[in-house]
Amino acid sequence: MLNLMRNNNERNYERELAKFWFGEDFGDLFDFDNKNMKTDITEEEGNVVVKIELAGYKKEDVSIDFENGYLKVHAKREVDNNKKYHLNERVKSELSRTYFLGEDFKDDIKATMADGVLTITLTKDVKPVRKIEIQ
Repeated sequence: MLNLMRNNNERNYERELAKFWFGEDFGDLFDFDNKNMKTDITEEEGNVVVKIELAGYKKEDVSIDFENGYLKVHAKREVDNNKKYHLNERVKSELSRTYFLGEDFKDDIKATMADGVLTITLTKDVKPVRKIEIQ
């Protein structure tokens, strides 16, 4: 049988120290186990494009919500318990992340998934600038 072991004690220490000094939310800054969703957000031709790495997830495992300017992405996968594992690092996992993008988007939101990358395209709803006269 294979005998593989991972040592993350130093990284866990950094994460716990950040939680202690800065609060619970800052522990995720030191999450070196790649449990966070790596994301790029760009603006292209009047659209905002969000690209998220979700390697190993199928499109059926992912849900996307957009409400009040917040884009929430949730991904969940289950482990196959019918196999005999020698090493199992791709266990059941659940990821969730929320991005604030603002409310100036049309309802026409598109999402595709290819090669482990989820791409969400939001079309900007350009509203004219209003001049406000001071009374």
